[in-house]
Amino acid sequence: MTAHRVGVALSLISASMALLPRVQALTAVSPAVLEISAPERVATLTLANSGVYAVRVQASVFLWAHTEAADKREPTEELMVVPAVAELPPGKTQVFRIALRQPAPSNRERSYRLVLNELSSPAAELTAGDLKFSLSHNVPVMVAPSATITHRIAWSPCRRPPSDASAPQNCLRLTNEGNHRIKVGSVLLRWPGGSETLRLPAPLLLLAGGTQRLELASSVPTTELQAVMLHDTDARPINTVAQTRP
Repeated sequence: MTAHRVGVALSLISASMALLPRVQALTAVSPAVLEISAPERVATLTLANSGVYAVRVQASVFLWAHTEAADKREPTEELMVVPAVAELPPGKTQVFRIALRQPAPSNRERSYRLVLNELSSPAAELTAGDLKFSLSHNVPVMVAPSATITHRIAWSPCRRPPSDASAPQNCLRLTNEGNHRIKVGSVLLRWPGGSETLRLPAPLLLLAGGTQRLELASSVPTTELQAVMLHDTDARPINTVAQTRP
C-alpha cells in the first residue's frame, strides 16, 4: 500500500471515529463485595471514571434481608458513607469510606447494600451525539459476626399458595439458621424409591437468618422427602436439618 493510500485510509478512519457518539461516563467499582470485620469496623470502595465527562454521585445505604417472598431492602443509618456525595472528573478515582455506626457487635452477620446513583449532569456538559447513561452501582456490604461462624440450613417442602401466582408451584423452603451467609451450589433430594441431584445453574445465596424458595420439578414428591443434602459452591457439605412447620 502506498503512502498516499495509507493517508487516505487513516483519514477515513478518523472521520468515522468523529461521527461515533461519545459515552458521557463509564464507571466501575472495586471490590465487588465489601467486607467489614468486627475489629476494624471500616471498609473502602473505589469508584473509577473512565468516561469523558465528570460525574456526580450520591451514596445510599440499605439494610438487606431475604424473606420468603422477596428481597427486602430498607433505608438505614447503621452505616456511614464518606463522602455521601462526590464529583468525579474523567480519568480519576474516588475512594468512599464505609463505617459501622452501631457500637454493639452482632452474633449474626449483618447484610447491607451500598447504592451509588448518578446525580443529574448539567445540560451544558452534553453535546450533540453524546450518549447519556445514568450510572448506578449496587454493592453488597457484609459485616462479620462477633461469634464463631456457623452454617446450618433448615429445609421444608412448600407448595405455591393460591394468593401468590409468582411463587414456584413445587418448591423447597430453605432457611439459613446459621450466623453467616452461604451459597448453595447443589441439592440432593431423597424420597422412598427415588432421588435427584440438582446442580444449580447459579448459586443460591442465603443470607444469615434469611429464607429462600428453590423451585423444583413437578415430578418431585416434596411431601414425601426423607432427606435433603446441600453442598456449597466448593462442593463442601452444608449442615442441613429438616424443619417442622405448621
